[in-house]
Amino acid sequence: MVSYDLNYRESLWKAIGGKAKAQEVNRALVSQIDVLFGNEEDFRDAGIEMQGVTEDFDELPVEAYAQMLRDVAKAYPNLKIIATTLRTAHTATQNAWAPS
Repeated sequence: MVSYDLNYRESLWKAIGGKAKAQEVNRALVSQIDVLFGNEEDFRDAGIEMQGVTEDFDELPVEAYAQMLRDVAKAYPNLKIIATTLRTAHTATQNAWAPS
């Protein structure tokens, strides 16, 4: 089993092509792995959009989140597991673990 975390960090990609390059690399890597980790921002930064949310993800409708994960599973049939959390990050240390 091979796992990969989509955890995008702008500062790591800035000098080598930015978000567009990260999306290209992520698409190639995800097509080769078994287990994928990520949250809604990571999926967006990898080029997979969630419908019906604002850019800052201040609300995360459960059905929109579920549909995004179904879209990921459909786009990458090689994945055996998609691991994620449904949470709203208020700050770097405070999160709501269910939609508000």
